[in-house]
Amino acid sequence: MLSYEIEDSELELVDVNPSVNARFDVFGKVIDIDHVYPLYSAFCRQEPLLHQIQGIGMTAITGSPTPQGLLKLTPDSHVIFRVLASQVPLIYPLSEQPVKLGKYEIEFGIPKIELLQPASRLRSRMVIIRGYKEPEAFLQAAKRQLNELEIQGNLRILQRSDGKFNRKTIKVREQTLIGFGAEVDGLSPEDSLILQQKGIGGKPKMGCGIFLPLPRNSRRIS
Repeated sequence: MLSYEIEDSELELVDVNPSVNARFDVFGKVIDIDHVYPLYSAFCRQEPLLHQIQGIGMTAITGSPTPQGLLKLTPDSHVIFRVLASQVPLIYPLSEQPVKLGKYEIEFGIPKIELLQPASRLRSRMVIIRGYKEPEAFLQAAKRQLNELEIQGNLRILQRSDGKFNRKTIKVREQTLIGFGAEVDGLSPEDSLILQQKGIGGKPKMGCGIFLPLPRNSRRIS
């Protein structure tokens, strides 16, 4: 929704319902690495409207992977919801509630609400485009989606330290979905905000296609 605001005798468009990041700190010990679908299901049990509303995105919980296939939670562990400002009251009740993920229990702090900030380089942990499971075909499909959004930038698939493409999977019920980590750089401020708002690919409620600015100390290869 747009409104008009007069400032210094100039007419300026102002978005009165912008997309925001709602960051919840996560408290606990460990969870399964493949936790996004159980997390989404747990949230929907607490707030059924989350399943019905389109346009909401959610990242995976951050932490440190262990050799046992678990994710160790750290003091910086968090999950981010990307929602419209008007949707924040919908997710706010999730704070300070215990959540059971399999045999592990975690709890969420009070969300910190932040406006999206432009960055010339954005990264998504996992992008899924239905029907595109091989790197080259996936890359071309992802570029087409950027073109449809009229976004100009340099898209690449992330690589692991051994040089192989960073192929990722998530399990949704009995189905295993395949995607890739992706990064776009050379973005203008406007295109950066559009990519953060719109994303590419599917399953944003499963943590896919959500683009975030990189932490200051992040490495090029991940």
